[in-house]
Amino acid sequence: MNILKKIFRKSETEIQKNIEKEILNSNKPKKLTKTKEKEFFKLIIDEEVYQIQKILEFLKEFPTLANSTVSGMRKGMTGLSSLMVAIRFYDFTTAIKLVELGADVNFIDSSDVRLNHHPVFFDLLQMMRDLIEEKDFNAVEDGFKLWNLMDSHGLDYSLKSICNDGVNKPDSYIQAFIRLVGIKYSNTHLVHNETKYAPPNPYISIFKFSSESRDNQKESYYKQMAERIVNKVNIVQLKKIDANKFRSWSSVKVPLYIKNGFVDDFSLSTVNDLTKKKYGFELKNINDINHLTEKINKEITRFANKSYN
Repeated sequence: MNILKKIFRKSETEIQKNIEKEILNSNKPKKLTKTKEKEFFKLIIDEEVYQIQKILEFLKEFPTLANSTVSGMRKGMTGLSSLMVAIRFYDFTTAIKLVELGADVNFIDSSDVRLNHHPVFFDLLQMMRDLIEEKDFNAVEDGFKLWNLMDSHGLDYSLKSICNDGVNKPDSYIQAFIRLVGIKYSNTHLVHNETKYAPPNPYISIFKFSSESRDNQKESYYKQMAERIVNKVNIVQLKKIDANKFRSWSSVKVPLYIKNGFVDDFSLSTVNDLTKKKYGFELKNINDINHLTEKINKEITRFANKSYN
């Protein structure tokens, strides 16, 4: 009888151990494979169907996806983090969940196919700019919510891009803002076309100063972005900004005149105004446009001679 009890007790013990093992294994995160990673990234970049429910299920099953990087997919996406991909596809809901799960808010892309690399925050600035230009202001507000969360998770405002192409120089967050916004909302919104010469030139026009094309709502959001960055970055970064580096001449993006003056990009002017208000100084060379004089005068001569070749 005692022998039978021992046998039954041994069997009960083994059964209990097996049950505990099963429970333990069920609580362990499942192994994340490359195939699963690709499936996850495909859900994020799906522009036909909003896959948020499946994305959340993936993250529940594989929380380490929050810090995965793309490989073996589109060439241009290699080295991007999950957070970068979500932001680039305007999926701020997924981006917020990724940050909550511990996504690196200071990640810098690591692709071998690109010489230049930038922090994930640059992507947020660019996508918010695009949404502002599209006037999708509800989505812009979601972008600010993500920005707030990234701040609370240690967003590092001292980071810069990494440039290995021998041409470009690293940009800080504030420099990236000036460039990115300047590309889409430069200075042409301050003018309207006054005169076109005959024969018509599709590339060069004479402009007269006007505020009729200004978009106060867009500018309000851009100013919010600029204020946040100016208030966060180190004063040394602001002192290093050279205004002349954000001014360029081309037959398409014409430096515009108010009599003998020059109209700067809105983003550059705004950052300068905020810097002056907060710290009492202006950006380096903000009042110096001599480097453009020769090119500008040459174009004026072309206008006068009606020479378009």
